[in-house]
Amino acid sequence: MGERIKIKEMEGDSDALKKIFEDSDCSLAEYLNIPKKSKIYYWILFISFVLFVISLCFLWNMPKEYVVYRKILELISFIFIGCVAIFVHLCWKNFVVTSLSVLFAVFSFLIALDAISPERAAKEIGDRIEGMHKE
Repeated sequence: MGERIKIKEMEGDSDALKKIFEDSDCSLAEYLNIPKKSKIYYWILFISFVLFVISLCFLWNMPKEYVVYRKILELISFIFIGCVAIFVHLCWKNFVVTSLSVLFAVFSFLIALDAISPERAAKEIGDRIEGMHKE
């Protein structure tokens, strides 16, 4: 028999309480609302971000005549937007941080495609951030 302990509203023998948590779907960390550590390492996020920036640089500087290569780079860059967004969300689990990272990634992608000027992108991002603060 273990010693007598109290966990929030539950009180009893430590072995019995341990068995209750082992037999149920609830973990002690969930019961105590202890945030789980991220299963994604920051270096994975960093590497995917660097690869995303590199793909955007190649895309931005690639001549328009290389249609096939541009399409491949566009697809790779678009996939990196998703990867970066997922990794950011897994690291911080915060909707605002994830939204801002996606916003910056999409506008960076549009700048690399020459679909929008950097000045216009900065204005749009500023407007969207102000819109987030008003809500």
